[in-house]
Amino acid sequence: MDSQLIGLISIPFLLIMLVLRMHIGIALYLTGFLGYWLLVGDFNEAVHILGTQPYAVTATFTLTALPLFMLMGTFAGHAGFAADSYNALRSWIGGIRGGLAMATIGANAMFGAACGSSGAACVVFTKFSLPEMQSHGYEPRFACSSIVAAGTLAMLIPPSVLMIVYGSLTEQSIGRLFIGGIGPGLLLAFLYCVGVGVMVRVNRSLAPVAPERFRWKDKLISLRKVWGIAILGLLVLGGIYAGVFTPEEAGAVGACGAFIIALALRKLNRRAIMTTLRDAGRTNAMIFFLFAGAILYGRFLALSGLPVSLSQAIGNADMSPMLVLGVILVLYLALGCILDSISMVTLTIPVIFPISQAMGWDPIWFGVLVIVAMEVGLLTPPVGINVFVTKAAAGDAVTLEALFRSVIPFFIIMLVGLAILAAFPCIITGLPGLMMK
Repeated sequence: MDSQLIGLISIPFLLIMLVLRMHIGIALYLTGFLGYWLLVGDFNEAVHILGTQPYAVTATFTLTALPLFMLMGTFAGHAGFAADSYNALRSWIGGIRGGLAMATIGANAMFGAACGSSGAACVVFTKFSLPEMQSHGYEPRFACSSIVAAGTLAMLIPPSVLMIVYGSLTEQSIGRLFIGGIGPGLLLAFLYCVGVGVMVRVNRSLAPVAPERFRWKDKLISLRKVWGIAILGLLVLGGIYAGVFTPEEAGAVGACGAFIIALALRKLNRRAIMTTLRDAGRTNAMIFFLFAGAILYGRFLALSGLPVSLSQAIGNADMSPMLVLGVILVLYLALGCILDSISMVTLTIPVIFPISQAMGWDPIWFGVLVIVAMEVGLLTPPVGINVFVTKAAAGDAVTLEALFRSVIPFFIIMLVGLAILAAFPCIITGLPGLMMK
């Protein structure tokens, strides 16, 4: 059988296993193993590859950044960085119409500098910002939808788990990816706030004006509460940007810094430390399992020659680069309806990235753009991870159907942001370009 035909058949085979609800990591392992077996024609050699390849690709220095940044985010959560950021911003803009929702969005952007998980951000902010908004008369669906949308910033503002996985799969600089995510994260946060301002003026029942007013003295005092996250963000991102240390070393510095700050604030005890280490270990084990399966499947596809053939076919078809990009982004928007972000990046990048290289696109720009498209999937049914997580944390405050309907405006805002980033690559590549100089 032709090697490219084997690679082509593997794609529907993999999709069928996913439809049958097989774990995506196992599906990737099985497809990669069977593909190797058919290509080399030797069962023992395929078994040998199955036993050695996952360890060979995951036991790398680059991937040490993943557990370290996950640990940093967990310690930052225990230190109360999210609540401190929200309270500080609430004192500055909480008094305007929709100000509490805007404070939630801004605090998510700040918290994203210490946490690379959208789901974790949604849980944390639902616990303290939702009751605050409800007590001020905010419509529950609107309050929850603003938390759902703001949670996407945590995965985009560096450090980001998705950027680490993408960088490792494509052998791109994780440091440049981190810096490249700053501009898009700030852009989306700004667009969210503008969208909130428009929504609450069109429908004033969504968010009444908060009666509380803060003096300038109180506003300045509130800034003291964000010293921890400010130090941590400047230490990690500033160190990477200035070339003081690598992203892997930045993960170690960030995890150690978050631990020390949490201890200084007396937010950790022995039980909390053990829980943090256990939770971080479980999450990283899941991600590494997916990553190793994706590498195995990606190497099989490369051996089959299918990605190269697809790239050549697209080049010979004389399609415009923007049309190809549009097709890829629509693909990710569709996959976001059925898969989570980690699964999407591990499943598709082995096929999509060679196409982007054939089109001559900047790999940093393309990677960040794809991550934004994946984050849109966190809002869309039927999976919509952020929606389900927020609903679970909010309890009976809102129904799932109502929450999916209320996030539609934020979904549109994300599409606008995605279009802006596609049209103006400098928003992504500007800072990494300065970093290289």
